[in-house]
Amino acid sequence: MTAAHPEQDLADPTPVPPEVPVFSKDPVLDAVAHVTFELAAELWSVKTRMHLLEQVIEKDGRTVAEVLEEEYAANPRSIRRDEERDAFVRRVFGEFVRMADRGGVV
Repeated sequence: MTAAHPEQDLADPTPVPPEVPVFSKDPVLDAVAHVTFELAAELWSVKTRMHLLEQVIEKDGRTVAEVLEEEYAANPRSIRRDEERDAFVRRVFGEFVRMADRGGVV
């Protein structure tokens, strides 16, 4: 047993999944709430990183617009960007998949 999960047997290496918070009696509204929280977390992370990157770019005497135009022209689409997009979609909208796996309505 562990403090976080008293029901877990330490001899059993199978992890205990975190409990999914329930916000409403309607599973669809719960899924929408989870998506909203995921999007808020993503947005905050992006805004923080964007602010730092803008400061670094401007220290070099260039504008953010100049750097972005150069980068997109050099690499308009990449496999890595596609993979990152797919991971983002799975993370943000994953609650709908988990709800379907639990037998909920999607």
